[in-house]
Amino acid sequence: MNAHAEVCLYRHTLDSLFDSSSEASASYIEEPMTALDSDMPDFDSDHMDSLSQFDSPAFDDLFEADSQEMEAPINITFPPKNMELQYMALFGLDLEKIVLDNRITEKGYAAVVKLINEIVAKVAPGHERLPSPYKSRKQLEQAYPVKAMRYDTCVDGCMLFTKDTEVECCQCHQHRYDDEMKPLRTINVLPITQQLGLLLYNKETRQDLHHRSEYSLSGNYDDVFSGSYYQGLMDQHFTNEYDIAIGLYTDGFTPSSKSSSSLTMVHLVIYNYHPSIRVRTERMLQVCVMPGPKSPKGAGFWSFLGPLMDELEVLATAGMAVTCDDGTTVRSKVHLLVATGDMPAVTALCGHSGHMSTYGCRICPAVGVAGWNGYGKFIVPNARNLGLAWWPKDVFQEGGIKHQAINPTPISARSTFKGPEMFALDEMHMIGHGLCYQLVSLMEGGKRDKKDYTTSDLYLGPQETARLFGLMEDSLPNIPTTFDGAFKKPFGKHSTRAVDWIDMARYVIPALFVPRLADPLAQTAVLSLISCIQIALKKEIRPEELIDMKSFLTTWNGYLLNQVEEGKLPVNVFTPNQHYMQHLPDIISRLGPPIMYSTRCLERTIGHYKRRLKSAVDPGVECGNLIVKLSANRYLTLMGINDNDDDNDNDNEDRAPPPTNHYNDIISTGYGIDSRNVALHWGQCR
Repeated sequence: MNAHAEVCLYRHTLDSLFDSSSEASASYIEEPMTALDSDMPDFDSDHMDSLSQFDSPAFDDLFEADSQEMEAPINITFPPKNMELQYMALFGLDLEKIVLDNRITEKGYAAVVKLINEIVAKVAPGHERLPSPYKSRKQLEQAYPVKAMRYDTCVDGCMLFTKDTEVECCQCHQHRYDDEMKPLRTINVLPITQQLGLLLYNKETRQDLHHRSEYSLSGNYDDVFSGSYYQGLMDQHFTNEYDIAIGLYTDGFTPSSKSSSSLTMVHLVIYNYHPSIRVRTERMLQVCVMPGPKSPKGAGFWSFLGPLMDELEVLATAGMAVTCDDGTTVRSKVHLLVATGDMPAVTALCGHSGHMSTYGCRICPAVGVAGWNGYGKFIVPNARNLGLAWWPKDVFQEGGIKHQAINPTPISARSTFKGPEMFALDEMHMIGHGLCYQLVSLMEGGKRDKKDYTTSDLYLGPQETARLFGLMEDSLPNIPTTFDGAFKKPFGKHSTRAVDWIDMARYVIPALFVPRLADPLAQTAVLSLISCIQIALKKEIRPEELIDMKSFLTTWNGYLLNQVEEGKLPVNVFTPNQHYMQHLPDIISRLGPPIMYSTRCLERTIGHYKRRLKSAVDPGVECGNLIVKLSANRYLTLMGINDNDDDNDNDNEDRAPPPTNHYNDIISTGYGIDSRNVALHWGQCR
């Protein structure tokens, strides 16, 4: 079947399915950059293995239908809402949620229902009974009109089978079917056309999607719509008040600490919502979970995203026409604005060869140098590397034939793709697990990371850092409640989250660690980095603050360069996160504040799923089943039938922490800090 025929068949399948279910501110100017070097060395052969995952991309068959065939939108209708559930039926739905949230077994669930019905029979004879677990789930399915699509997968999770002709895995070559031609493994995939159509269908949710169309520029960067990227797309792609901008987020995770399986969540954020409700649990969508136990690579990775990419192509070109609950018809197109995740996830999404390759940056063609032991590639922040132009759009679409650094992916085929800014920079991983963790490592000496930072002027030693973190823990009773961080000693029995590293870098290091540095230049450098982080984490950033960020980064870079040139630090101090931080001011000018497209919401969602998993045999398939149940629960929450507040208890982790100005305030104190009362100093810095 050719690509055009596949598009028509896909459109027909969607229609049948639905019928059956009856540049922001001129005051910040990006600095001119040098042209892409034409004489760059070819990609060295030592790193060609990292490109092998792209040998047979799964997106070769992405449709190339005639645009005339795509003009007619998908017609979507839903059956009339039937929310008139009896009291005990509503109670049954609440109990179903409790069962999911607390990993109650089927046997335990049935026993609870039986006990409640026995009590009801004695206390209120003749009263309606609590429905059985089976009936409660049926009622949940009936209340949620979105129907999952079932796909066969490789038993090892290497790929998703999307064609009838595929009978074995393209990577591990295991069979798709057993001897009786039954699929060995299947998962659920929730179509986004139905999920988004349902939001437009209901008046209660449709009115919440107006934030994008009603957004107006304030002169500052305060949303993803304030950046030049969206502003450049608005007139051509977002002409209807109900056109939807979405972000695609992916990240791998293990179902439990004892499991070796690697699952991958495919998660969507709807930017049309106001930022105050955008990342609430019931407002976000999940499409599927790549079920593991192996992490899919290359063509296998894209096979799982294939159904989503197909839907997005139709929704971006033809759009959908939704017959709403009040009889009106709403037209909408859906466009991908951001595709992001942690570093491995974005490497796959953008087709980059990886941060350990010669061209280790997915944004610019900076060339890395080998570490002291000959391994790795590290990008030195010299004038040449910082002045390079970004990879042009056509490199992502046609491939870096000369440099072998970028390979085409379905993301770069989107009509809204304009360059590497679509892949964003995630503050949680880059700043939290990256820069803030590294800053502590530099002061501790680097032994935990098998590095030697003991000759650096930033070195305090493991005993002194442990003592200072002990003072931090001792101050917990005095820490204001406005601070959400855990503030527990790192490297102990408690795991340290990215948000905890960020809070320690922003508040604890300036208050306790910086005064212990003997070198004034080291103090200034650390405070410069922290000041840059402070700006990056704000919800609203002024254009002049981007200039300040670049100035702070210049101070930090210059200090590290001097330390390396003097032999006090190895060149591997220039980690990928250090380099990506140099691009952050320009990313903000294009996409707005990093907190608006942070993966914190994805990490919280993964936590919700992990807490509900019970299966030790196949948690990947169970996770796919949970997607349907939790999506139904979210829908009932939006309709006011269910309560989902417990799932939003940790929403504060998604919000920007309170602003501070450590650089000026701490310098003005002359380091007169009482180490025994950290909270007092924090109060002075707020």
